[in-house]
Amino acid sequence: MKIRYLDDQLVINPSYSMSSLCYSIFRLDPYRGCSHNCQYCYTKMLPGYSVIPIPLDNYPLALAKALNKLDKTGIKLPPFRLSTLTDPFQPIERVKKISLGILNIAKKKNIHLIISTKSKLVAKSPWLDIIKELSDEKRVIVQITITLIDNDKSKILEPGAPVPEDRFKTVEKIASENIPIILRLQPIFPFLNDNPEFFEEYARNAKAAGAKQVIAEFYRFLSWKELIIFKKIMKEDHFKRVTKREMWEKYPLSSHKRPRIEIRLKTYKTLRETLDRNGLEFSTCREGFYFLHTAKNCCGMHFMKNYKLRPTLYESQNNIEIDSEKYLTIEEIEKIPLKKLKLKLKNHYKLLEKVARKPQIIGIPNLKKLGKII
Repeated sequence: MKIRYLDDQLVINPSYSMSSLCYSIFRLDPYRGCSHNCQYCYTKMLPGYSVIPIPLDNYPLALAKALNKLDKTGIKLPPFRLSTLTDPFQPIERVKKISLGILNIAKKKNIHLIISTKSKLVAKSPWLDIIKELSDEKRVIVQITITLIDNDKSKILEPGAPVPEDRFKTVEKIASENIPIILRLQPIFPFLNDNPEFFEEYARNAKAAGAKQVIAEFYRFLSWKELIIFKKIMKEDHFKRVTKREMWEKYPLSSHKRPRIEIRLKTYKTLRETLDRNGLEFSTCREGFYFLHTAKNCCGMHFMKNYKLRPTLYESQNNIEIDSEKYLTIEEIEKIPLKKLKLKLKNHYKLLEKVARKPQIIGIPNLKKLGKII
């Protein structure tokens, strides 16, 4: 499949959670579908998803064209995420090398990258060579998702992905090159990878491998039948407990479910304390629990330099001034020549303004009540 224009694809679609809580809404997805076939992945529900990935062969060329148009404005964009809906370094990349092309464009165009993957390929040449160059200029961070530690259990939930043991080795290799490496502990699933013993082992492994930060996010699901896969790797009594409806609450403005806020807060607090003891920074993903974070930036962007942000609910709640030196302003967005991209960005900002006036829309409760809970 060939893509001629990326005007409407470089920004994640606006939504209440993304628009108000996430700094990294700029996306680069060179493949459609993912061979990792992770059983918990919510993107499997998207139209056209396949475990046989479809390469977008001229993606780097289309990206370069879009960035050339932006160059004329002098506007600097926040970091791009490579990738959001698929793994950019899954096995097909060895042949197609589309992500390699994107890395080359990033190097030439002076853009910042957040690389998200589970693959071992990210630590191999020639991909690693360019990532090292970007890292020398403080323009890249690498995030690797490690959900479980047990290789056998991982193979059930993530059948096409490298086992955790190999992913920790990948972390170690990347860290040895002085490239900022961050772990994503997601999804956290009750009675599976949410206990103090698991957190302690996870933190020790992460620290030993050279990670700097851990980003955590709880599991969410749409249909109760999605929980069945977890029965294969859980104790019977634990599985019975997680299938009880009183354990879950509705995700704001969605039919998805996630663990109740009391459960999430208690678990995050335990994880934060464990990581802190082991010298690792901590943040949550799309929760709004900023008071729990020990990392300066939830995505780990603070390990880069000379990057721009887009404002989120954090800036609104802390009365942080939005200036064009540090943030992409609405005035700059108006000057973007890519009409579809500009429209998406403006809609993100509109949703943020709405949530800033009433945070309860996305399930952000009163902070005093949260203090009592934790």
